[in-house]
Amino acid sequence: MALVIKRSQSSTDEVYVRLRLTNNPFAQDPIIRPRAKDVRVNGAIFADGCRREVISRFERMLICPRDFDNRGRLALLWSDGDKESGRGTGKTALLRHFQHRINNDWGQTEFGKFSSAVIYVAFPDQVDRLYSEQMAWAALLDAQDSGLIKGAAAALRLNEIERRWSQHHDAVMAKVKEFEKAGRDPVDVLFDENELAACGLKPEDVVEAAVERLVDVDVDGNVAEAFASNALDSYLKKFRRDGLLRPYWVPRDTKGLNAARQIFLDEMVKFLDEAGFVGAFLFVDDVENLTDQMANKEAIEFAKELGQAFLRPGRAASDRRYFSTVLTTHQQSATKLARGWSEAGLQAVARLDPGADSSIRVPLPTEDGALEMLAAYITHFRSEGPAVDRLHPFSEVAARKLVQGVQPALHPRTFLQKAHYVIKTAANDDLDQIDLALVDKILKETGVHSSPSESQADVKIEDY
Repeated sequence: MALVIKRSQSSTDEVYVRLRLTNNPFAQDPIIRPRAKDVRVNGAIFADGCRREVISRFERMLICPRDFDNRGRLALLWSDGDKESGRGTGKTALLRHFQHRINNDWGQTEFGKFSSAVIYVAFPDQVDRLYSEQMAWAALLDAQDSGLIKGAAAALRLNEIERRWSQHHDAVMAKVKEFEKAGRDPVDVLFDENELAACGLKPEDVVEAAVERLVDVDVDGNVAEAFASNALDSYLKKFRRDGLLRPYWVPRDTKGLNAARQIFLDEMVKFLDEAGFVGAFLFVDDVENLTDQMANKEAIEFAKELGQAFLRPGRAASDRRYFSTVLTTHQQSATKLARGWSEAGLQAVARLDPGADSSIRVPLPTEDGALEMLAAYITHFRSEGPAVDRLHPFSEVAARKLVQGVQPALHPRTFLQKAHYVIKTAANDDLDQIDLALVDKILKETGVHSSPSESQADVKIEDY
């Protein structure tokens, strides 16, 4: 039997060389998958210029670096259309943009004098029960997967070293700078037993000190151990008979979900607070996957739980005004929530109206904005060589035809998908540029609407 040969370079390198590209810049199914490695779909590529007004409104309402304590607590991010045409307009990309911006250094660049973080929740398919519990469970998993738990645990350990063993603090900080200079993650210093020992510390004492600190502020001992050890995922697995974390819900196994709200809204808030995070953002994407199967009674219950969790006294999250929560929606899912929203008293905080002060509308981009989006993807995959136009291999007239020729016109997901087929065809035909005729040909062959080859519900759960 022959051995498998490890690929030394991308098999696509030569395919796109004539187009001055290293790969096809556009995904066949341009659906944002936050945990994917592919930069074409994980939100890492973002043309902020075409969303300047939306970004500015988001910043003024929610980020508020100069007035963080008075930032908005509940906001709605709207797209036009129903749950189908309202998809792919850029809501998720916008949330991911802010998540990257803030979580890159836990808000140090964004806020300067304090730290914050973004927790992002999305559901790969529709939720049909235990709505707020599944939201809390998903939030906990994102906090672990994004590195937030590790970053906060490292900060907590460092705080305790400075407080209890100040004589060793400078040695630890010297190691941190050494790691940074070497291009290594400086956070790892606080979890490396050998490095801590080299600084004159007993690793087990450092962990114990962090746990004690959390217990002192009323965090359950077992949860405190999970946080301080960066082992929340292992702790959550113990609640499940199958020892898994996903899917979020399985029949007749709700122990973990029942504990999730308490851990997320109380104990994790205290943990982050003690670690030095003065507040956080909770982004809940694709709200329709939460609301579509709700009966009226369930919609009311969910809205009330949302209010109790983030706005009413009783939880650490609400008592400390800790989270700013953003829900993405469109008119159809908003209608589903409307009755519960009103009965829960949330209308006074965030009116279910795209024109409300607490709403941010994400319209389709302008034609120039759409071209900027194309250029952002192309630039990321530009191969080395002489300078070319930002839209190359597209001629400008071909690119304008592409973004305007789809239906709805200027719909990001649709024109990005069509761009994939145009680039692929040009590469297969050994072309070195793309003209108007080729774009017309592809639109006639593939249609002007987004292909239904993969819907959001089809995305594999591990992508999240």
